[in-house]
Amino acid sequence: MGPQVQAIREQRALLDEPDPVPPLCDRLTQGLRGALQEAHQAYERTHEDQTGRLAGSEAWQKLPDDDRGRILRKQELGDVPEIKVGTQQEVLTTLQNRPLSAWRDQRDALPTRFENACIEAARRLEPKAVSMKLPPATLKTEEDVDLWWEGARAEIVEKLKKGPVIIG
Repeated sequence: MGPQVQAIREQRALLDEPDPVPPLCDRLTQGLRGALQEAHQAYERTHEDQTGRLAGSEAWQKLPDDDRGRILRKQELGDVPEIKVGTQQEVLTTLQNRPLSAWRDQRDALPTRFENACIEAARRLEPKAVSMKLPPATLKTEEDVDLWWEGARAEIVEKLKKGPVIIG
């Protein structure tokens, strides 16, 4: 699209007939529409995947619906927001409400929010439970796995002395 804009500028064709700008706006709108739809679909896939994982957790299944709703609201995990991209104005309004970068950022935050919801559900069932994350590692051999597991196991056992452990 850059060359078309450059040509309009160089040829001073902004006031030409037919107006050269609407086709450029249409192409730009189409590109933004596609990018928004792609971002929305990626967000939706991640949301569905994480919702399924949460629904499969034992703690979540044991909670009453009211508690589940409170946790979801607290973690801002409502339904996937709808987007309207049918017209140029709808595309612009959608982008004003949530820019493309915000879709990516919010999609990337979903696993953490769902994990927090799962931890909160477990804590409601086991108020004295402590949460921990397994230590990160790059494992290349079975020996690496064994060494990592020994360290992780030691951490878990140490935490168990304080009460039930929630591994997130």
